[in-house]
This record gives sequence, structure tokens and C-alpha cells, in this order.
Amino acid sequence: VQTLARLAPLNDAATRRAVVAERRTLAELEGGCMIPLAAWGRDSADGQLCLDVALFDPDGRERLFTALTGPADDPEGLGLRVAQQLRRQGADRILERVRR
Repeated sequence: VQTLARLAPLNDAATRRAVVAERRTLAELEGGCMIPLAAWGRDSADGQLCLDVALFDPDGRERLFTALTGPADDPEGLGLRVAQQLRRQGADRILERVRR
């Protein structure tokens, strides 16, 4: 508890929200450090949370991309919606090739 209290000032709320959203997308896609995915989460000027994610096929010939915005107090929900959008675009097909 004492260590957490000392580290608390280092926690940046905006960064934490962005990382939670990014990690939720990665978890929903059942990915780890081996899948070719790029994610950028950040707060917008109007207080929303933005998440841009790109998923690439192993050969670099195909790219799926989505960018969504949601309430800053629901980074998990935003990450989930981004993953769902990528799946609708064909993410499972690409991820199957990555896992071979």
C-alpha cells in the first residue's frame, strides 16, 4: 500500500485510459506482441477518448483500419468496439495467417 501511494503521482489518467483501450482491443483479438497491430489511444479536445487501430497481414499486402471515439470514462468499451469493427472487416482472416 505504501508503494502504491508513492507511485500514485506518476499515474497519468489520460495515458492510463489510452492504454486500457488499446489493451482491450488487443485482448479481444487474442493477440500478443507477435501480431502486426498498431494502436493509438488519446484524449480528444472535446473530452472524448479516441482510438485508432491498424492490423496488417503478415506479408504487408493488406491493412485493416478503424478509428472510433467514445466516452473517456469507458476505455474498455471503446477497445471492445474497435475490435468488433476490425473483426467485421476481416481481422479473423488476417489473424489466422499470423498464427500459422
